Amino acid sequence: MPLIIALLGEAIFRMDCSEGLQGETGHVLERLRKFGRLFVIKNRFEAFAIIYALALGATSRGATYLEQYPGIGGQLLFLAATGAVFLGGAAILDGLRAKSEVAELKAALASRHPIGAEHAHRSAD
Repeated sequence: MPLIIALLGEAIFRMDCSEGLQGETGHVLERLRKFGRLFVIKNRFEAFAIIYALALGATSRGATYLEQYPGIGGQLLFLAATGAVFLGGAAILDGLRAKSEVAELKAALASRHPIGAEHAHRSAD
């Protein structure tokens, strides 16, 4: 995945250079930032879609383990592959919840202490 992003970034940079923007790296960085936002999980639906995709891959890999390693070894590897999805899914959902809680706290703090009001109060002392 990092290789794809690096190649895409290089292609965008070359496109900008061909347009005569060789010195303006800010434009390239802005495009890469916009591209990077596509990979940010924004809501629970996206989180569950990603967890579902992880689960499909894990069960496919687990089925391969069952074929390659018959018996208890394959079953344990199947369990490990699917168990990893539970751990990863929990981490994704916890991270999403923590991100929303931080946003709520920032909004609450901003409403209680508007920017500039603190400085005006200190200068009055």
